[in-house]
Amino acid sequence: MQEGGMITVFLGIMAVCMVIMTIIVVIVGLKVHKTMNQLQTFVKHTEKELTLFFAKAVLSLHELHQLTRYLHTQTKALTLKASNGIAKVTLASLLVSVVSAILKKSHPSKDKS
Repeated sequence: MQEGGMITVFLGIMAVCMVIMTIIVVIVGLKVHKTMNQLQTFVKHTEKELTLFFAKAVLSLHELHQLTRYLHTQTKALTLKASNGIAKVTLASLLVSVVSAILKKSHPSKDKS
């Protein structure tokens, strides 16, 4: 073969290789585009789910705060009632002790008379 023919064959082989490489790049580009679209859809879905999850978490924390505040109020009220009850029992016990002491003092003096 002549030089011109070899150059033509060489250029032909290069052209075929370039076409094959271009096809590969286009196929890879299309696959990347498809994957990016799927990834974007997944991210949007995950973002929606996380938004709902955090909204529920905030609501739950708010409800927990209200419940804690209610329990604090009820505990305080019950503590005051118990404290008042204990005070009344203590006063009644002291009164019974005083009356008992008075009665003990008054009984022996009646027996001696």
